[in-house]
Amino acid sequence: MKIINAKSKDLIIDKFITEPGEAWCLLGANQSGIDTFFKILAGESPDTIADLIDLPENLGIVSFNRHQALFEEELKKDDTDFLDKIDPGPFILEKSDTTCRPDQGL
Repeated sequence: MKIINAKSKDLIIDKFITEPGEAWCLLGANQSGIDTFFKILAGESPDTIADLIDLPENLGIVSFNRHQALFEEELKKDDTDFLDKIDPGPFILEKSDTTCRPDQGL
């Protein structure tokens, strides 16, 4: 990945180059430009101009916001990572025609 002479409203990158197989952890305070940097990596910063932005096809970005969005999508579907299908939820036993007295049990 190469980003050369990139400029946006709140971020200037002179040169940022990584090699395949490298892992980076980037931290930034509020208003430091870190959000813009990740928007550039995601291709979501149309106001950024640069001499070169060469990004890999399968760029892996882990962010709290994206992780939270995925979690909420799974909650909406009642989906889990433990099943290979959508979780149908708890099953309810059909009402039986026979009556049950407390001294008989089920």
